Amino acid sequence: MTLVPHPEMADEVRKVSHTCLVCGELGGQDFLLNIILFVPLGIGLGLTGISRLVALSTVVLTTAAVESLQYTVIIGRHASLSDLVSNSIGGWLGITLASRWRAFVLPGRRAARWQAGLAMVGWLAIEMGSGLLLSVSVPPATYFSAWAPEFPELPGFEQFRGSVLGASVDEIAIPPARLTNSSALRERLEAGQFTLQVRATPGAPSSILAPLVRVRYGGQTEVLLLAQLGTDFVYRVRTHSADLRLLNPTLHLVVSQPLADMFQVRAGRDLGRMFIEVSSNEREYRRDLAISPSWGWSFLIPFDYSFGPEVHFLTGLWIAGLLLPVAYWAQRAADGRRGKWQAAGALVALVILGLGACPQIAGLPPVHWSEWLAAAAGAAVGWWLAAVSHAIG
Repeated sequence: MTLVPHPEMADEVRKVSHTCLVCGELGGQDFLLNIILFVPLGIGLGLTGISRLVALSTVVLTTAAVESLQYTVIIGRHASLSDLVSNSIGGWLGITLASRWRAFVLPGRRAARWQAGLAMVGWLAIEMGSGLLLSVSVPPATYFSAWAPEFPELPGFEQFRGSVLGASVDEIAIPPARLTNSSALRERLEAGQFTLQVRATPGAPSSILAPLVRVRYGGQTEVLLLAQLGTDFVYRVRTHSADLRLLNPTLHLVVSQPLADMFQVRAGRDLGRMFIEVSSNEREYRRDLAISPSWGWSFLIPFDYSFGPEVHFLTGLWIAGLLLPVAYWAQRAADGRRGKWQAAGALVALVILGLGACPQIAGLPPVHWSEWLAAAAGAAVGWWLAAVSHAIG
């Protein structure tokens, strides 16, 4: 995974410092993923029975070897102090988990009470934080727009083979040049209710993202994007997740057949919903998606991802996976029938707060019904596993 060369990225890699700790526009995502990547190695080493110092030294030497190869041999891979630090943190966490697994898996009532309480607070913090990070964030700056086909070559993008005939955000014109109305555009985007409208002629299907319209500031920091992907279309706007150098949510509209006539795209936000609509003389496609505070998983996808029809399934896995250990520890902390009823009540209140109150506080619509189902499923499985674990110890 880490030693595959990417020659097409060689020029971009040279621009990034080797001593940075949070590198590039997705530096926060990269740092967190590098921690996660080395947790299994740390767990494996910890379970072998070797000393923690030897295990940690093995982790550090392993990541140092990888970074050295990326720096000297592997073309297009970025070697940095950030990777060395984050991989070592991940390995240390894994070693710690391995040495204390019994305290997490089979805790006593007092320890389970603390773990359940911390996990409840952690889940609510993730829900609340994710909801706030999904609001639009566009800094005060002078913006620049580019249209297809006159589009600069950028890594990770392909040239759209059609032509854009016009673009606007509501009544604000978006010409393919420096925008003289940047402040008005910023206010409209941050209000969270806007429609990007683009008229264009079709082009051949693309293999990767092919931008029709892209608004940026500074170097290539993206504010707004409408692009083709295959025969489909994707749209995204910069959110507060980008402030932490995490991935922005991107909406994906499936278009079953290539468009043959001039078409119009409308994409934007409306009262906490993302939408994208494509219409031509022959047919019309539309997709709406309510923004959810349970989309925290999407900040860490390690590739250019857009929300397709699988979004509810992935969100459900995230919710169930986070609530399973909460319910597990809550059940193990319960003492007697009354204690179990109190623990179950606390779990119900937690879910209502996370999926009911957090969206309202973050200014988002009610969550999809599948999220409530996933929360119930995750809590039920965690509760059942805890009941089974009592027979073990």
